[in-house]
Amino acid sequence: MGGKILFIDEIHKYPEWAKEIKNIYDLFPDLKIVFSGSSILKLLMGSVDLSRRAVLYNLSGLSFREFLQILLKKEWEIIKLEDLLENHKSIALALYKEFKPLQYFNEYLKYGYYPFFLQSEATYQLKLQSVITFIIENEINALTSLDNKNILKLKYLLQIIASSVPYQPNITKLADVLEINRNTLLHYLDLLEKTGIIIKLYSAGSFYGKLSKPEKILLSHPNLAFCLNTGVVNKGSIRESLFVNQLQTQHKVELAKKADYIVDNKFTFEIGGKAKNKKQISGIENSFIVSDDMETGFENKIPLWLFGMLY
Repeated sequence: MGGKILFIDEIHKYPEWAKEIKNIYDLFPDLKIVFSGSSILKLLMGSVDLSRRAVLYNLSGLSFREFLQILLKKEWEIIKLEDLLENHKSIALALYKEFKPLQYFNEYLKYGYYPFFLQSEATYQLKLQSVITFIIENEINALTSLDNKNILKLKYLLQIIASSVPYQPNITKLADVLEINRNTLLHYLDLLEKTGIIIKLYSAGSFYGKLSKPEKILLSHPNLAFCLNTGVVNKGSIRESLFVNQLQTQHKVELAKKADYIVDNKFTFEIGGKAKNKKQISGIENSFIVSDDMETGFENKIPLWLFGMLY
């Protein structure tokens, strides 16, 4: 009928979707096809048939900036990392005149990463728990054929990560605790990362290390900590999860040797609370302290919330 663009949502639910998209692409060269889906694993599996044809984009959750724009119905420009590092004090002061950053930042940490907070803040954590349960019991299970016992082990693994100080795993001991072998554990961690539940981190330059065990594991965004943790949420884990989450969409984030993180092989960051000092980054060029519970910074000490304005 002369249509120019075909839009298909939740395409992963359609049998042999990749094969049929490939055929449509080849038979109708003037037709533009845009498809989306919420199952990253099924999309990745199907995309093999679409190599050299489809361009896949991963849509990140809301940044702090986007959360504010939805909540306050105002717009703010994206801040480039280099500009933030050089002019963070003046940027923070200008933004402070328009909103109280810590008030909204604490809300964002609890329920701001996905837009369904607009439906109900009170039920946000319950819905997020349902999403995680669906990913483990359906998506991951479809690939690995987990029995009920191993499903429970996977959920327990997430609780361990959620309740820990930024988690530096001993893979052998963790495999023993979960009563699974080392390779199975690494496979589970890989699937949890691909589905957007955790972030695996490695030291800068450790190419071969990335083929084996991660050196640090974080939940992929802070909302998950409030959802998964039955006890007191660890502030250190929340800070690092937020920092890595907001930067990794556009930047390379790795573990630093003498501080917490190095970004784009250039900028070194130490993450902490308001009282965090410069001891860990002393003598390191292009190094910064990222501090929670601060509205504005000074010198090379930057408030954590500002990194939520990067995308």
